[in-house]
Amino acid sequence: MTVETFGSNWVIVALMLTAAFAMGMTLLILNWIMAPSKPGWIKAAPYESGIPNVTPVKPRYTPRFYIIAMLFVIFDIEAIFMFP
Repeated sequence: MTVETFGSNWVIVALMLTAAFAMGMTLLILNWIMAPSKPGWIKAAPYESGIPNVTPVKPRYTPRFYIIAMLFVIFDIEAIFMFP
C-alpha cells in the first residue's frame, strides 16, 4: 500500500462523514422550519391508554409494604443458597 492510496482512502472516509453530517443537519433544520409547533397542555400530558389520570402518579406505599419486600428479598437470597 503506497502513501498516495492510504491518504486517498482517508479522504473518502472524511467526505462520507461530512456528507452524513450535512444530511443529518439539513433534515433537522428542515424539520425545525417546516413542522408546526403548537404546544399545549393536552400535548404535554402523558398518554395512559386514553384514560385520564385521576390519582397522583406515585401513590404512597405503607410501611408494611417495605417490610414484606425486605422479607421477600431475604428469603429469596436464602433460597438461592439452599438450592445450588
